[in-house]
Amino acid sequence: MVITITSPGYKYTSEMSRQVSSDVKTSASKLTENAPSLKEFQKILAEKMNDNSLSFGSSNSVVSGTNNSSSALASISSSGSTSSALSSTSTAGSTSSALSSTSTAGSTSSASKSGSSSVDTGLGFSVPSSLESIFQKAAKKYGVDVKILETIGYNESRFQATATSSSGAQGIMQLMPSTAKSYGVTNAYDPEQNIMAGAHIISDKLKEFNGNLDLAIGAYACGSGAIHRNGDKLTTAGRYYVAKFRKYYN
Repeated sequence: MVITITSPGYKYTSEMSRQVSSDVKTSASKLTENAPSLKEFQKILAEKMNDNSLSFGSSNSVVSGTNNSSSALASISSSGSTSSALSSTSTAGSTSSALSSTSTAGSTSSASKSGSSSVDTGLGFSVPSSLESIFQKAAKKYGVDVKILETIGYNESRFQATATSSSGAQGIMQLMPSTAKSYGVTNAYDPEQNIMAGAHIISDKLKEFNGNLDLAIGAYACGSGAIHRNGDKLTTAGRYYVAKFRKYYN
């Protein structure tokens, strides 16, 4: 809220809001930089009160005469109306002044955050659109549900093509260098090579464990040898990995 008092050759502005924008504060500062102190203003006001030519202005009207001092001292608008050209606040998405406006009630900012497009999997995460066609291609080639591949890619690297683990696993599907090489990968950080190899590996694991998805997923993470040595059952590490996988894919 801004209270504006005008008299001949004098203008005094008092800032009454903590939430006005920095632009409004700057505007108010420029208006008041040459104004006298409050004590000096009170003295000037007392001298002018008996002057019939004294006029007081607000954003809505001008009041003249000595008998209107109470209304002339300030014009304050309530009930949500706009009181000043310096600043205004818009609520529930209404439009305010050109100098500043603050919108509430869930309005959308005009400056949206930009980012790459993605495809919702319906599993609680999205796949970058640039990778979706690769996952579809790999799923079709190796006969694996595309959502299985996407869940592995999400859990392994959050679809970061340049991801490298502390153990040396590489790319979106986190292939170990020796495994990647055995599946014909020449660049594990190439998204298509990486995803295609990952799909080939999980397809082989599903065949190895007779379609048992949990064992195949456990073997993808820990190696088939660990599963076989444990009596064709999930190891502790395998159970942990499968639980992460099943959080999204069921």
